[in-house]
Amino acid sequence: MSIFSPDNIVQIILPFFSLIIAFVALILGLDVIWRVQKHLKTFMFLLTMTVLLLVMSEAGLILGMDSNSYWHITTECVDIIVGILYFFAFLQMYKITRVLDNENANKQS
Repeated sequence: MSIFSPDNIVQIILPFFSLIIAFVALILGLDVIWRVQKHLKTFMFLLTMTVLLLVMSEAGLILGMDSNSYWHITTECVDIIVGILYFFAFLQMYKITRVLDNENANKQS
């Protein structure tokens, strides 16, 4: 069995690349959290936690935990949590944008 067989590509190689990309995004997110102001920090924290959950989910897939019957329930719960974190992250960014927009409107008046 070749490492480049279709089964290996789908089950091992693609999830591994996805894990590496998500891990790099996690590192970049943590670096941004370290450097930004309070309101933007909340946004980046929520996005970074989302990426962390995705990394954990991909790692479980690569480690073969998907054969466990509880793994499917766990991944569904993780997907819901990821959606909630995305929602609150972009809600925080919406609030920041509204504040900045009001500041610019007040300066022009």
